[in-house]
Amino acid sequence: MYGGVTMCLKYNVNKKAFGEKVRKCRENKGLTQEKLAELLGKDVSYVSLIECGNDRANPTYESIIGIVNCLNINPDYLMADSIVTIEKLSANNHFLLELLKHAQNLPEELQENVLNIAKELEAAYNKIN
Repeated sequence: MYGGVTMCLKYNVNKKAFGEKVRKCRENKGLTQEKLAELLGKDVSYVSLIECGNDRANPTYESIIGIVNCLNINPDYLMADSIVTIEKLSANNHFLLELLKHAQNLPEELQENVLNIAKELEAAYNKIN
């Protein structure tokens, strides 16, 4: 805690954005999923899971380095839109910390539902107050 603020440095990986960039770069290089999988020493289903942003595909550090090297791309480009950081949440706002902790494990569609429910509750509360 620093100056009444808890430094909560939390990383969420946007696997869809990561996968889309891998797919786009692979296609730009003229590689098939099969060829990329062969270069990585992985099964083609692994590459497919990564490109689809599937939660079952958790690329290791070695796999990410392999992808960067095989596709000859800058790792910054690959990761730029893939990592979401949550910082500086008020120490007094335990509710938000708990909500974020649980919401981050939900699929993106359900996260949107949670946000929409919160907006509807706020609107209803504002109507009666």
